[in-house]
Amino acid sequence: MQIGFARVRSFVLFMLASLGTFWLAFGTVGRFISDLVISPFAWSPPGLLGALWTMFLMLLSLLPQLVILFSFFYFVEKNSPQSWSRIVMGLGCGTVAAGTLTGLRRSERARTAVLLSFVPCSAQMPVVLMLLGGVLKLNFAVIFLFYAGAIGFGFLVQRFLYGSFKNRMACGEDLTDKQADARKSFFVSVAGDTLRFFERISGTVLLAAAILYLVSNYNFSLAQVPTRDSMLIQICNLVQVVFVPLGFNGAIIAVLVFGILGKEMSAAAILLLSPFDTVASVVTFLIFFMLYPPCIANVKAIASVTDRRTASVVVLSNLAAAYLAAFAFYTLYLIVI
Repeated sequence: MQIGFARVRSFVLFMLASLGTFWLAFGTVGRFISDLVISPFAWSPPGLLGALWTMFLMLLSLLPQLVILFSFFYFVEKNSPQSWSRIVMGLGCGTVAAGTLTGLRRSERARTAVLLSFVPCSAQMPVVLMLLGGVLKLNFAVIFLFYAGAIGFGFLVQRFLYGSFKNRMACGEDLTDKQADARKSFFVSVAGDTLRFFERISGTVLLAAAILYLVSNYNFSLAQVPTRDSMLIQICNLVQVVFVPLGFNGAIIAVLVFGILGKEMSAAAILLLSPFDTVASVVTFLIFFMLYPPCIANVKAIASVTDRRTASVVVLSNLAAAYLAAFAFYTLYLIVI
């Protein structure tokens, strides 16, 4: 009984600490500091350079939020059980979190891999901030609920597939580089995590912005055309019929496709394609985006520490959960409105 109470208390404290961190990062404080950081650079050149500059400003605006979040990650990983540390690692990078599964039994590796695949990584943060904070002007509590809801969905899918919550986050014996970082000083660890994030994401985002600018402004004859007639939208329109029940257009599908290659690419796609025309389309997309399969690198990491069957289960369960949740919201929206 005492063990059960201790777990509940640990969970409540973790959620309260998480909510407070989201308030600092995404509330008035975080937004004020972000605006202060990017205000000297609030201009944009035309054409491709303008697209790249816009992406640079988006990354720069994340700096204050990242420092706050990585500070929280540091203290959780240093002081919490390894089970919570894996979730926090997943919030940072799902590929890193998947690498911690090698010390678990085979069945526990598969069980935990499914759960971690629903934990939104830091590369999804630009999209969440851009749409919830920027477009819809919602506060930190809604952002927190989207994150908590995605993780909660992971627990439900895990139970559906494996039948029990017992030992859902069993501990292994190994210490990863990420866990070993908890032994470093606070400033060294947070600065290192922030720099590694920018090193990992910046090149990919800028390359994605350049590619997206070209494929969204030219057709297959390499003639410059409006975005709606570009080669990118023409390709995505071919599979649009599958997403009609969700109200997705070709541009939204393009954003999701680039997200499979790397979640950070979705932010570039949204800025360049402007795919949303209603609030319902924004929220439906976000629900799908928070639940659909992780990036290719993450899936490969899961396959390497488990097997191809588990990796396939991860992809299919994420797709099914994302589609059903987004369909339920969009259908309810149409009925109510």
